[in-house]
Amino acid sequence: MRYILTSVTVFLLIGSLMAQSERGIDIVQKSSGVFIYRYAETMEQIDPRKDFLSRRQISDAAVITDLKRIMADSAGYTPDFKARCLPVWDLGIEFRSGTETRMYLFSFRCNTMKSVEENLFKDFTPQRTDLYALLQYEINERTSIDWR
Repeated sequence: MRYILTSVTVFLLIGSLMAQSERGIDIVQKSSGVFIYRYAETMEQIDPRKDFLSRRQISDAAVITDLKRIMADSAGYTPDFKARCLPVWDLGIEFRSGTETRMYLFSFRCNTMKSVEENLFKDFTPQRTDLYALLQYEINERTSIDWR
């Protein structure tokens, strides 16, 4: 008798939990910060938030400040942009703040930057050297955290 009551109680508990999840009550908290993505070399279209080799969250405030400065400099640069090559995305940068997210992809071969949310492409030639040095040499175990 005790076994039957325990089984019924467990069954009812599981049923009520399943009913709650069907109503869409699950809340997922997005973490804030600046994230760097590295991608495999491919000519195929990628989902930049899923098809990455590695993702790191920058923890060093000086690196974040430099990155934001370079991105602000890039915002003011607006040449007549005509893609001369098909970009192969090397790196991505994602800025998360609460529920707002801004992601940019970079192809250093083509000097092309893509704003993911706006689907806009842009030349970033004047910022290329500084950005490459920052992303390749300053993002390391000391300045960032592996984020899987």
